[in-house]
Amino acid sequence: MEARERRTKWGDRIARERDIRESALALLEANGYQALSMRAVAEGAQVSLGTLYTYFASKEELYATLYAQRLGQLAEEFEIACAAVTSIEDALVAIAETYFEVHRVFGRELDLWAVDGLAAGISDEVVAELMKSALRVHGTAAAAMARLEPAFAVMSEEKRLAAVQLVWITVIGLAEHFHGARAFLYQGSQRKLIEQAAEVLVAGFRAVLLEPLAVPPQDGSGH
Repeated sequence: MEARERRTKWGDRIARERDIRESALALLEANGYQALSMRAVAEGAQVSLGTLYTYFASKEELYATLYAQRLGQLAEEFEIACAAVTSIEDALVAIAETYFEVHRVFGRELDLWAVDGLAAGISDEVVAELMKSALRVHGTAAAAMARLEPAFAVMSEEKRLAAVQLVWITVIGLAEHFHGARAFLYQGSQRKLIEQAAEVLVAGFRAVLLEPLAVPPQDGSGH
C-alpha cells in the first residue's frame, strides 16, 4: 500500500477502523493471507497493536470482516453487470469475470483460512454478516438467471438451488484454474473458455434440470 498521510483524529473510531481495513486489504492484495499479520496491519494503519485488538480480536476475524464487505460489493457489481446483458449465457460470463477479481484477493487462500480461522473462532456477529453477504451474492445471481431464462420459472425449488450451486462450483473452478498453478495447462482465450462453460451449463439446465414435459394422452384418432 502506498504511504499516505493520515489525518485520523484519535477520537475518530470510524475513520480509524477504515484505516485498519485499508491496511489489511493492501496486505491481502499484495501478498495474500500469509502476509496478514496483526503487527503488519497495525503498522500500515499507524495504530498500536493494542489499539488494533480493540477493533478485531484476531486476523481471522479481520479477514472475515473484509471478505463480508467485499461480498457485499460483489452483489452490487453483479446487479450492474447482469442488468446490461440479455441472455443467461452472457449473465454467467459476467458473473464469472466479476468474481475473478474477488477470488484473486480472497479465494486463493480461502481453504487455508477456513481451516485456520474456524478453529480459532470468529464472533457470531461477524459470521452472521459474512453469511448475509454470501446469501446476497447467491440471491443476486439467482435473480439474474431467473430473469433471463424462462426455464427457471418451471423449475422446482430444489432444482433451482442445484442450478445456482452448479454455477458457483463452475465459476470457482475456473477461477482456481486461471489464478493457480494449473493456468499453464490451458493456453487458449480465458474469455472463450468462460463462454464455452456458460453454454454447457445452460444446455445442462435445459436438458436435465427441467421437469419432464407432460405428454398428451393419445386418443387413437390420429389427431
